[in-house]
Amino acid sequence: MSNTTNLAVKPVVGIIINKAVNKTTPFVGDFVEHIISVKNNGTSNTTDVYVFNQLYEKLKYCDFKATRGEYNSITRIWTIGNMTSGANATLKIIVKIITTCTIPNWANVTGNENDTNITYNNVTSDSRR
Repeated sequence: MSNTTNLAVKPVVGIIINKAVNKTTPFVGDFVEHIISVKNNGTSNTTDVYVFNQLYEKLKYCDFKATRGEYNSITRIWTIGNMTSGANATLKIIVKIITTCTIPNWANVTGNENDTNITYNNVTSDSRR
C-alpha cells in the first residue's frame, strides 16, 4: 500500500500597475498623455489581463497608443491579454483638458489567476489645473 498526497500548485502572479502623466501642471486646452504601465512581476504567466481606467468627465478623450492590446474608449477598458512572467505593457491615453479643475486619475488591473500581492493592482494620482 502506498501513501501519496496530491498537491495543487498555484501560480505565482504579481501584476503591478503604475500611472503617470506627461504634464503635471497642464493648462486648459492642453493635450495630456495618461501613461499606464503594467508588469507581470510574478514567476508564472497570467492570462486575460485587463485594466479599467476611469477618465474624469472634464477631459475629452482623443486617442490611445498601446504596446499591446486594445483600449476601448467607451468602456474605459484596456484589454492586454496574456502576459508571460516579466512581461511589460504600456498604454498612453491622450486627452484634452476642457476646464479648470483637479483631475482625479485612477486605474485597476486584473487577471485570471489569483494575484499573490494585490497591493500593487490599483493606482491613483491627481493632476491639478
